[in-house]
Amino acid sequence: ATPDAAVRPCFAEILRREAAARAEALGVWRDPNYVILDASNRASFTGRGGETVIVEGHVTGVGETRFRTYLNFGPIRTVDFSVTIGRQGLKNLETTGLQPRALEGKRLRVRGLLDTRFGPQIDLVEPAAIEILTDTPASPQSRPLARR
Repeated sequence: ATPDAAVRPCFAEILRREAAARAEALGVWRDPNYVILDASNRASFTGRGGETVIVEGHVTGVGETRFRTYLNFGPIRTVDFSVTIGRQGLKNLETTGLQPRALEGKRLRVRGLLDTRFGPQIDLVEPAAIEILTDTPASPQSRPLARR
């Protein structure tokens, strides 16, 4: 499932179908290259830069600079996984009624292009790229952020 404005109205259904396919190991979900990466496993990002990935983990902290907000999934932002949110991404996220600080301590599933130049990170533009997980890490149950 690729989150973008064109599929926003039906993205919840797309995620539901993806979860079912993943649970049954159908299609690409049979391929180990499509495994959901554990945000706390630094080694899982090795060699994956430039690929579209799905990452799950707990937000351990939120950082802010003048131009970016960071959802950190570990203590060292340049080594551990993080989600970077620029001004447009922050504006888009806030349209869902959610502030980044509200994500601290939550378990998320994030999807997007992995950039490893400054530590493993995904740049968030589309809010639907983040799912707040409602169950255990292995659960396919989730709630996308984008409004339907």
